[in-house]
Amino acid sequence: MSEVDEGSDSTNDSQMLDEVEIGYSEPQPPTELILECMSEENLQSMANDLEGCSDIEMFRFIKEAYNTEALKVASLRISRSQTLNK
Repeated sequence: MSEVDEGSDSTNDSQMLDEVEIGYSEPQPPTELILECMSEENLQSMANDLEGCSDIEMFRFIKEAYNTEALKVASLRISRSQTLNK
């Protein structure tokens, strides 16, 4: 009988874990903040900072200072502009 109990306990644990995973979502910054981060002025500033990045410590600082999604957009601009200038 204990084998059945152990099986049902593991099933219950698995169900509880599934419910926790389904209900979890990463906290999202307010939409206004994202829009501000994606402004042309901010994206250009990020691109300039990325272009001037001279070492890993500076890159770590930039990565922590800016919104991750906005940094991705700014980095694409750098790649594109460097390709066009060649």
